[in-house]
Amino acid sequence: MRGFVPEQNAFWTMALATSFLAFFIFLGGLEIFHKNTTTYPTDLADLKALHKDQCEKPVNRGRIVEVENTLSNIGYAVAGAIILLCAWSWIAQALGATLVLLAIFSGLYHATLDPDPQVYDVVFVYAALLVLSAYISHVHIANPNFFNIGAIYWIVAAAFLPISYLVIIVLLQTAPGTTLVAYICLLLFVAAIYALAWATRASGDFAIFLFAALVMIATLAISYLARAKFGWDSTAVFPILIVLLSLQIVLLAAMAGPIRWGVVGWELALLIVVAVPGFVARLSDGYDDSAHPKWLCSPTAPIQAHAVWHLLSAGALLIGYDLVSRFQLAAGDSADRPVVLRQESAIAGQ
Repeated sequence: MRGFVPEQNAFWTMALATSFLAFFIFLGGLEIFHKNTTTYPTDLADLKALHKDQCEKPVNRGRIVEVENTLSNIGYAVAGAIILLCAWSWIAQALGATLVLLAIFSGLYHATLDPDPQVYDVVFVYAALLVLSAYISHVHIANPNFFNIGAIYWIVAAAFLPISYLVIIVLLQTAPGTTLVAYICLLLFVAAIYALAWATRASGDFAIFLFAALVMIATLAISYLARAKFGWDSTAVFPILIVLLSLQIVLLAAMAGPIRWGVVGWELALLIVVAVPGFVARLSDGYDDSAHPKWLCSPTAPIQAHAVWHLLSAGALLIGYDLVSRFQLAAGDSADRPVVLRQESAIAGQ
């Protein structure tokens, strides 16, 4: 049922039970249909070619090739189930559905190391971030104070874009030309999402459904092209999307008016505590261009950095939803229920 909201204790129980049941069915399907007879290489160069961005030791002839990296996708399933249970708006529901699909395709890739699921693993990572961006734009446009943003915020945002580009190419050593093209294209895509939100800003449920449907189609298309056709480096695309999301949240907060910094401050702090270590785990795992392990890469470690990234990024996306749903109250719409911290408006006086 869309927007079904059980009692708080029952809510978490239902979300966890639903996620674990779905993931159990997924693992059962792997046990039945995945017949792996591969013996994997041990040479670093060959392992880099096999899975550049993660380094968990593959299990020879195993039903699940990367155990930790597969099972840790339960985080996305839990986050998606929570959003699907507590959200009413179609665009928030689209975010929950995207996270569930990410859990499936990422789990399928890590369980098999087949190249086709790998494409859709990355596609749904990009899509989850872009649908969250669309959710922010929907809440932003729906607020009657949409244009009530001080010029200083726009100036800071405009200055931050080139600075963040330079930081990405210097610190992450990504190709300047390709990174610039990706940055401009993704910035234009986010602008197009805002234009689409404006065009479908009518309060009717069908308009929001249309917006969510178009966003899902568009984000999956651009995500697939970025991964499979354009050849953009995920090491560049991921931080670009994080920068754009951060700017959106800042502009959303600037528009909302006097902020109740108690709940928002705690939620922002929690988001940083969860997202930053996850970001570090993502970029510090796998192998460099010389096939040397990065500093968090240890194939036989009991805790794998890529698995930690799965869990922390799932938590960050859920907190991101929670934060945006609070600002939704500023537009007089409390349809999407915050669940991470107590339900309270982000706006002072409400």
